[in-house]
Amino acid sequence: MLANAARVSSRSRRRDTPRINSALFRARGCAQGASCGAIAALLTQRNIEEAAKSIGIGTQTLLRWLKIPEFDKAYREARRAAYSQATARLQQATGAAVSTLLKIMVDTNAPPSTRVCVPPTACWITRSRR
Repeated sequence: MLANAARVSSRSRRRDTPRINSALFRARGCAQGASCGAIAALLTQRNIEEAAKSIGIGTQTLLRWLKIPEFDKAYREARRAAYSQATARLQQATGAAVSTLLKIMVDTNAPPSTRVCVPPTACWITRSRR
């Protein structure tokens, strides 16, 4: 009797977990709420465990979803777009950052320790822009 109760509880837990069927994902894409939430969680959380926990699924479930080619492709596209947007924002801010560094570098009222620290930072910015 006790073994039967354990089986029933594990079955009901499985039913509560959102599932992504490969064919269903192909047909619906990100229109399926669970997959969009999982992709957003993968992009915003520090690791897969935290991403799974944040959307209320198990780590193994999320790892299984990542093995679905369509889900993996959607995740990689979202990740590429997020990275591209972050890079563009950094490029836009580079001019202002360099101007600020140069002002500090030539400011005679700034403490010498601050002025000494600026040139290596400026060199790093110019190297990263190449």
